[in-house]
Amino acid sequence: MDKNQRKEEFNRHKKRIEDEYVKSYEALYRLYPEFSSYGSSVDKVAKMGRGIAPKIITKAMASHPESFTLDNMAEWIKEVDPVSSAGISRVDISNTLWRLTKRGKIEKIGSNPATYRKYKKDLSEDKKG
Repeated sequence: MDKNQRKEEFNRHKKRIEDEYVKSYEALYRLYPEFSSYGSSVDKVAKMGRGIAPKIITKAMASHPESFTLDNMAEWIKEVDPVSSAGISRVDISNTLWRLTKRGKIEKIGSNPATYRKYKKDLSEDKKG
């Protein structure tokens, strides 16, 4: 088996194990939602899977097309996915919003508190879909 094949096999096994791990944590926090804001274990689950914060934030933006602040987004992601969002910190949200701004997906329209909105072309696409 060459190095590329071994790497593919490794990544396949790694993804399977990570998926099982996340599902176990999700089940645990469904059983005990009152503890979802505690502990570093939840943070590890959120950080383990790359892209969890951007995916949840993008879903939240799709259902709330108006302008928003970090506080709004923190509340909206709880609506979208209460289990996975439990491990997403305000810093994660802020960093994700900054990255989305740099990529041209959203624009910053105010500060103190920072206020964002999707670009108008993205808003019109949401209304069509």
